[in-house]
Amino acid sequence: MASANKETLKSYVPKIMDRLVVILSSKKLNKSLARNIAITLGRLGLLAPEDVAKFLGKIMKQWCVSLRYLKTNNDEKHQAYKGLCYTVSKNTSALKSNFAYFCSVAVNYKDPREELERIFKSILEVFRQQ
Repeated sequence: MASANKETLKSYVPKIMDRLVVILSSKKLNKSLARNIAITLGRLGLLAPEDVAKFLGKIMKQWCVSLRYLKTNNDEKHQAYKGLCYTVSKNTSALKSNFAYFCSVAVNYKDPREELERIFKSILEVFRQQ
């Protein structure tokens, strides 16, 4: 993605997040939609982690639950998890109140790429030191 396109997309992240928070808060969220939102949140988290982090307190639990629906180890899953990690690093207070959900996500990712495994360990180490 070209740099100019990234900057243009970043300007829309808060509006997109407003909409996704409402959808993710739905009591009747089906698994397919939850999977797609988890992937979208991850990609937004890679693009603009600071913007997504502002919403993390409202969505982290459901985001983590939705990530568990991603079964196949592919680029989409990797991006979704990596985006969560980037976002968590920008809002560690949300991690504190949702730590069990984050741990569940990290532990249940079968065979993560080395990069993601290092990121998981780094986040857990930062949390341990607090």
